[in-house]
Amino acid sequence: MAEKARRLFAKRLKQFRERRGLTQQELAERAGLDYKHLQTLEGKNPPNITVDSVEKLAKALSVSIPDLFRP
Repeated sequence: MAEKARRLFAKRLKQFRERRGLTQQELAERAGLDYKHLQTLEGKNPPNITVDSVEKLAKALSVSIPDLFRP
């Protein structure tokens, strides 16, 4: 179950980032995260993510946290 949620999060994160015309580097800077970390979060086998990082990314993308996990 957790793996499925991480993959859904990765897919949604990339979708929102691309819709806003942001590169991974730009989103990482806006969210205050390391660029390499963001790369792994959008990858095929994303790692666990902290609540703090989810909050930062949602804020940087101007979306709600649940939006990042909805199919």
